[in-house]
Amino acid sequence: MAINRHGFELRRFASVVTRATLVLLVCMSGAGIASAASVNCTGTLTGTFDNVVVPGGAECDVGAATVNGSINVGAGAELFMYGPATVKGSVSGNGSYAIVIYNASLAPTAVTNKNALVSGKSEVPTGNNILGNLNITNNNTAEVCGAFIGGNVFITGTYGTEVAFGGSEFGAACSTVGGGNVIGGAVSIQNNKATFFRDADNVVGRTMTVSGNQGSANKNVLNNSVAATLACFNNTAPFNAGGNSATSSTGQCANKEQPPPE
Repeated sequence: MAINRHGFELRRFASVVTRATLVLLVCMSGAGIASAASVNCTGTLTGTFDNVVVPGGAECDVGAATVNGSINVGAGAELFMYGPATVKGSVSGNGSYAIVIYNASLAPTAVTNKNALVSGKSEVPTGNNILGNLNITNNNTAEVCGAFIGGNVFITGTYGTEVAFGGSEFGAACSTVGGGNVIGGAVSIQNNKATFFRDADNVVGRTMTVSGNQGSANKNVLNNSVAATLACFNNTAPFNAGGNSATSSTGQCANKEQPPPE
């Protein structure tokens, strides 16, 4: 039987076109699901963005902004988030110089809607909202005041100026810029050595662990409300714990439900 070469070529051409079309559609689909673009922040940031990167050595000041992804702070860089800002992902810095999150408009005694987690409500404070995790590792300064953090908090390896995680008391670093924080997950503050250390007036949805913190600073763990276990161990003197409430308190925080003497 003779082959209809013309018909064969047409069918082959149609097959090639079909395959090419499929490849094009897949590529277009892949472009649609590719990771969102990042913007470098080296100054003041306001508006709406996908992901934000603070390049090494730069300073980023976040004002009224929405970040649909995450913020990553580079080595030696500084992030100052005064807001009101919402980060739908996480905020992280490893080897950055400073991560400072504060809100001067909040009352110094408590975060707005501080009991939201306890009552099971979904409202969040009107300050800075991080819906993912907060991870601050190996930097000089960690100061977090008056924020809502939906995930977990890790502050570890701070080697310089301060670890200030909440604190509404007079003289505390956070006392005039937001006070305590509301955390949906767990809090881990470990292996820091700073000249100022305070973990106070926070509402924590899971566990809080304070361990291995060193140096001559008064290490104060005060007036935190923890839904699960509060564990404090291997912190060098001077160490003060008091006024905390938790399902159970262990180690250096055990049986210390009243504030320490002045």
